[in-house]
Amino acid sequence: MIRICGSIAAVVILATLFGTTAYATTIPSTHNVHRAGYTSSDKAADKQLRKTVRRALSKGLGPDAENIIVVARGGAITLSGSTPDPGIAKRAEDLARGVSGVSSVSNRITIRSAP
Repeated sequence: MIRICGSIAAVVILATLFGTTAYATTIPSTHNVHRAGYTSSDKAADKQLRKTVRRALSKGLGPDAENIIVVARGGAITLSGSTPDPGIAKRAEDLARGVSGVSSVSNRITIRSAP
């Protein structure tokens, strides 16, 4: 119990020192990709969709897309990472929604304070 409290305190202190907010979240799965029905062609389709979304973000956001992570699972896109500008996070979500084959977008991009 003391070890857990100490670890939590260390995370809070580090987050305070570096001006960031730490979030512990789980990403709900709309498609259980670890089931036997998840084939190599599903994996290839997810990889291709991830690349297509990545390209759209790079084209639409330029260098601002570098800190955005894209995960694709069965047409569902999860965006994560961080940006100092809330407008970039919203624009990234809009760009991802505009890609053919995307069924949903979960925007988990955090807004960080500028250094």
